[in-house]
Amino acid sequence: MDEQFAIVLTFPDVISNELSVLRNKYNKSIYDIVPHITLKMPFMLLVSIKRITEILNEIALSTNTFEIETNGLGYFENSANGVIFIAIKNIDKIKNLHKLIALKLKDFIKDVEEPKFELDNYIPHATIGESIPKAELEKCKQELSNYNPKYKIKIDSFSLFSSKDNHKWDLVSTFKLA
Repeated sequence: MDEQFAIVLTFPDVISNELSVLRNKYNKSIYDIVPHITLKMPFMLLVSIKRITEILNEIALSTNTFEIETNGLGYFENSANGVIFIAIKNIDKIKNLHKLIALKLKDFIKDVEEPKFELDNYIPHATIGESIPKAELEKCKQELSNYNPKYKIKIDSFSLFSSKDNHKWDLVSTFKLA
């Protein structure tokens, strides 16, 4: 498989550790990556990694640091399964950063899947568990009914991760915001 890349916001260690415990319990997917908010879904390169990092560095230097707040848990559900996630309260700056990255990279990358959850359909969140069978989802909701994560987090960077097998994702580079 060709190497894939993704761009994400990561959490401070104390929050990341807490979310990792939950992900280990609830996540039914095969992906091994730190807890995060996805800014750009997996893609493959059409140009050199050097060119991509130049573009991402330009974006970072033109973006001021900002603060976000988590807002408890949320759920995405369909007829077969569901997703448990940490909701984000103030999403405008994350959405703007996502849009800037998606638009600036569009001619230099190839999306792995149809980017149906990008641009106007983008909802910033941090996945706790995905691919949870509908029958189990209600039990998970019950177990998590008293869990209400509320954090204020300063966003001062975003990160590029890569994967050669679409399972284990490794940090390639972190880009500091202005």
